[in-house]
Amino acid sequence: MLWVENTICWPVARQILSELKSPPNRIVLNGQNIEYQVLEQAVRSCKCPVRREFLRREAVLMRQLEIEAFGRSDLVIQCSDRDVQEAGKLVPSVRGWVFPNGVLS
Repeated sequence: MLWVENTICWPVARQILSELKSPPNRIVLNGQNIEYQVLEQAVRSCKCPVRREFLRREAVLMRQLEIEAFGRSDLVIQCSDRDVQEAGKLVPSVRGWVFPNGVLS
């Protein structure tokens, strides 16, 4: 099994997968959030035009990365039902699972 701790780590996972002689039987991605949407929120609140354009481009690249990572993973863990649903909009075949963050008492 290959565990990918965050979507941002996907390029490293892609490299590892390309170098393995035999692929892992499962790939689990701890997506945590829909990162391109987090970046889009930052775009909307950013006052600096140069930084806003940078963030907009990063959001586009992150969306592409999430589509690739979700599509290649056997299981994608997210922090909320909403994020699992959003992952399914990006990749309809995604198998998502909610593991809420926070502390239980």
